[in-house]
Amino acid sequence: MVEALYPFVYKMMSGSMPNFSALFPNGAVDLLNPGSELYVTPAGSAILEKEPRKRSHDSSSKSNEVDVLPSVESYMLTLEHRTAHEYPSEDILTKDPSWFRFTGNIAVKAKKNPLYAIDCEMCKTENGSEVTHIAIVDESLDCIYKTYIKPASPIIDYVTAFSGITPEIMKNVKTKLSQVIKHINDILPIDAIFVGHSLENDLQALKLYHDRVIDTATLFSSGKGPFKPALRFLAMKFLKLVIQDGSNGHDPSVDAMTCMKLIKLKIIHGPKFGMTQNNNDSSLSRYLTKQCKTGVFIDRPVVVQQHCQA
Repeated sequence: MVEALYPFVYKMMSGSMPNFSALFPNGAVDLLNPGSELYVTPAGSAILEKEPRKRSHDSSSKSNEVDVLPSVESYMLTLEHRTAHEYPSEDILTKDPSWFRFTGNIAVKAKKNPLYAIDCEMCKTENGSEVTHIAIVDESLDCIYKTYIKPASPIIDYVTAFSGITPEIMKNVKTKLSQVIKHINDILPIDAIFVGHSLENDLQALKLYHDRVIDTATLFSSGKGPFKPALRFLAMKFLKLVIQDGSNGHDPSVDAMTCMKLIKLKIIHGPKFGMTQNNNDSSLSRYLTKQCKTGVFIDRPVVVQQHCQA
């Protein structure tokens, strides 16, 4: 059964257990657990290694060094990172006709590469989780769009403690997802960059494909080992804001605004801001090597092959 479902794992397990120190001679390795919030090296760390630095003619004087901050676009997730974090891929548009592509509106005038923070709230329906509330915030921290959405299937659990949605709220909601996507494409420019926290969940819920995305969950460290930081943790630590507090659910406009504030801080202070270097044995492979232990990484074959060598 294991061989049929996970041939790569079966091959790895059928012989001797791999020695992680041999597999990963450099110690650290990116590890992801799709479907959970486990990770080791976020996308932002790739920027740390490539951060440009402008030096004066007197290279011996460190006081004359001037940091040149990377562009806004450099914070966008690469195709590799989008795939690893299970962002919708472009082929979903041909596989599932119910999906939409972000096109934007060429007539909308905005500065180059404008940022728009997006957050959605979902309810459980007979067809799974469906989006019922969306908010979009621009760089000026103005909420330019906020609406409730009528799901395609009947709601079986409003998840009010998290979504903030109640039967009374949804009673007279008529707006459909297709109308929301059309409005998004009408009000945003074609070069818009979406910002969000674990934004893949919002895009999945919206059934919306867009490849220009910035994810605050990958640009900040939790400081508590190999886990993605919660948005409310980042809000308190870096913004001194209390969000998602109480039993009335989350407000998508507040969450979107928080994401926008965080990315603006990151842009101002540079890639190292909010990051904890992997020098505290938060890397799984480094920990195993240090403890002289071996282990096995089990996931879908495509994910295993990204991080292990047979």
